[in-house]
Amino acid sequence: MRIVGRERRRIARVWKACSAALLDVVKSKFERDVKFNADDFAAALAGLGAELVNNAAYDEAAEAGANAVGEESTIDWRVIALRNSQRVSRYAKRVPGRIALNLAQFLNDTQAGETDLSTIYETVNAKLEALGADVTRYAEPPWGVGNEAYGRQLGDFDIMVDWMLDEGINDHCDDCITLSNGGPYSSETLPTWPKHGDTACLDRCYCSIIADDETWRQHFPQAA
Repeated sequence: MRIVGRERRRIARVWKACSAALLDVVKSKFERDVKFNADDFAAALAGLGAELVNNAAYDEAAEAGANAVGEESTIDWRVIALRNSQRVSRYAKRVPGRIALNLAQFLNDTQAGETDLSTIYETVNAKLEALGADVTRYAEPPWGVGNEAYGRQLGDFDIMVDWMLDEGINDHCDDCITLSNGGPYSSETLPTWPKHGDTACLDRCYCSIIADDETWRQHFPQAA
């Protein structure tokens, strides 16, 4: 989904600026035997939580999913978008605090065993890159929102849905395999939606919702 790619690039830019600010804090305070704490990074991380969830991307994904059926949308995709953006926002608000604590602990451990500043800064940069990989995952929930809106719109036309495994992944979690073997589902009996975090792969899921062939042909006989 192009929305995910665009959001990933946006959040990567946000994290790049945030990383630079964090590194400035490290360089300004770094002295022998000085301990870091989470509060040192509060200012540099202040706006990060809000930046991670772009409500417009959720709206766009939900609308696209609802319209992908090919008929005029009959569901309120805005409710789906809002519910999901609010759910992810609750987690996103905790991100700055977790990063601040993680980074402070890491720096205290690092400076205890290393005295060469260039090596320390290289290690810190690597740590920031690793943290950034988790941060940019917040670009991906719109994938699940689009799938949910598509599935619920199909359900509004009494079309069943199937859980389709991502063909680009060889090692699927047991939950997704079970879901893929258990269809077809109504939009109400499907236990969850891709990337909602309820499967063992959590938000790393790239499965998709597809229309069940039989009920699709019943609704769209001209497409048979």
